[in-house]
Amino acid sequence: MNVNYVYGIIFLFLTSCLSPTDRVIPSLLRADSLIEVGCADSALSLLERMNLAELSSIQSRASYALLLTQAKDQNYVTHTDDSLIRVAVDYYDTSDDITLPRSTLFPYTTLFRSY
Repeated sequence: MNVNYVYGIIFLFLTSCLSPTDRVIPSLLRADSLIEVGCADSALSLLERMNLAELSSIQSRASYALLLTQAKDQNYVTHTDDSLIRVAVDYYDTSDDITLPRSTLFPYTTLFRSY
């Protein structure tokens, strides 16, 4: 089974359990769906065009950081530092948020070792 498909299902299922004020903004859900179906280039374009002021909660910033890292990785964009993925790792490591299992971050934690 495609790993991205699993990530997407988990992400969508668990975010549906959140209160309306904590829900991830539609652009992030769209980007996640695009990555899931193998359109990481479209997801990257969408994420780079997003108005970052929409990311009002730490959860949305962490989701954005994870999705942008994933989209860049799948587009073979070289990561120059770990600051982006660190936002997601720090959030999911220290919060009680269950929208994303910690094991989902594992492939991206290898970036930490490079810096």
